[in-house]
Amino acid sequence: MSVVCVDVPTLLFDLLLTTSLPCYTSSSSVLGELLSHCVRLLRALSRGNDLIQRRIFDCAEALLSIQAIHGDIALLVRDVSYLILSTT
Repeated sequence: MSVVCVDVPTLLFDLLLTTSLPCYTSSSSVLGELLSHCVRLLRALSRGNDLIQRRIFDCAEALLSIQAIHGDIALLVRDVSYLILSTT
């Protein structure tokens, strides 16, 4: 199991889920790029980390509601769902 500071994934989740609020729905390319990088980092951190994978899986519905980066989120949820479902 890889060692990851729990605060980093928590920070990423908070950032992703907070910026999906209606007040952030403007088509800001900077915000979209920031969120996309957050998802990529979360995806990298989830590799080999059951705790983060489970958290992503549990938050999948909320994460998929983020329209600005729907494609990146879909890849993240797909990867994590595959890993979780293949181990059960």
